Amino acid sequence: MTFKRILIWLIVFFVLILIVQNLDVIQLDVFFWSIQASLLLVILLPFLLGILVGWLFTSIYLRQRRQLKESKQKSSES
Repeated sequence: MTFKRILIWLIVFFVLILIVQNLDVIQLDVFFWSIQASLLLVILLPFLLGILVGWLFTSIYLRQRRQLKESKQKSSES
């Protein structure tokens, strides 16, 4: 198991502990809205959104890098 994988699992583990310890219902005031939500959701949703955004940016970066590498190989073959 690589260091990166171990680090990811540790982060997930600590986030889960944080969530389990914060099961209260809170009132979330955003401008003119007032919403009651579980603190679990308020913590978990941004965490999952961050994972999704990080994955998307990484995949876009790797795709562009691969396309650039392929275009350089095609131009050097010509």
